[in-house]
Amino acid sequence: MNLQRLMILSVLVATTGCITPRSMVFGQTANTLGAGNAEIAVAMGGSFARIGQQTGSDTISSTTHLFTVPELEANAAFGLGETVDLNFHLSTAGVQPGVKIQLANGDWKFAVMPEFAFLYAGNNTNNQGTSRSLMFGAKGLVSHSAGLYAGLGYDLRLLDRGAGQSAQTTLAHFGNVALGYELKMGGVSLRPELAFAIAPTFLLEDNAPDGFGTELIVLPNITVAVGGNTRKKK
Repeated sequence: MNLQRLMILSVLVATTGCITPRSMVFGQTANTLGAGNAEIAVAMGGSFARIGQQTGSDTISSTTHLFTVPELEANAAFGLGETVDLNFHLSTAGVQPGVKIQLANGDWKFAVMPEFAFLYAGNNTNNQGTSRSLMFGAKGLVSHSAGLYAGLGYDLRLLDRGAGQSAQTTLAHFGNVALGYELKMGGVSLRPELAFAIAPTFLLEDNAPDGFGTELIVLPNITVAVGGNTRKKK
């Protein structure tokens, strides 16, 4: 039975590329767009993940290494005011709405962005039922007028997968950090970035812990953005 649970964790890794759906790319600075402005962005990269798994209190465990190319995420942002943006991020976690609120504006800028995501997938080819993913958390952003930016984020994620006796629930705490640089060329911005993440993950059965995993991820990527803030820099 414990070997079966370990196999379920392995299937989650093999079919999704990670234990739980994730949103790793920051791809933006702490600057806001300004009322009426918009930005569309696509991020491309490749990830390396080390995933350790163990079932319950037993010693059955495994380690998986995954290299995924390409990793793709997208983002759309709309300026609601001088210091507030409405943000929509698209990743394997689904569509992730959020609100960016700028707290300081000068050579150094600071912003926070609470956000959530929901993903629903119907019956798969293995008849394992539906998958439902719920994620909520926040990001903090800091950037400098010279182009350097950094981010820190946390998400709590719930993933229900399967139906009947094969139903499983995965709970994950997902923390990530990123460091990047923004290069502007007219209406286009290039943002090379290096992102890191750690995700302690628990497999639940009857609302009780029944397995454990830890995912460590490195994701170098570059975001190409069109549009953005048309105001002059201060």
